[in-house]
Amino acid sequence: MNEPEIVAEIESESPARKMSRSDIVRERLQGRHTAARRSLTMAEAAADILRKIDEEARMTAHLPRRDISANKKKYLREWGYGKNRSR
Repeated sequence: MNEPEIVAEIESESPARKMSRSDIVRERLQGRHTAARRSLTMAEAAADILRKIDEEARMTAHLPRRDISANKKKYLREWGYGKNRSR
């Protein structure tokens, strides 16, 4: 949906539900509006499930997350980098 379609939909929904346009926009931003949501395709649903499984597996296996750059020191210490090595 592009912007003019969304605006037209909100303007037509406002008098039908006897609510102000700002209340409808607020409701949509908070995620309580279900009419505008589209259903996921099978591929999107499968990708979403696999993404959740991957994240869960990473957390349980203590594998690096995708934001290693934000936690660089912690990550390197966990894997033993920066420590003196025995000779």
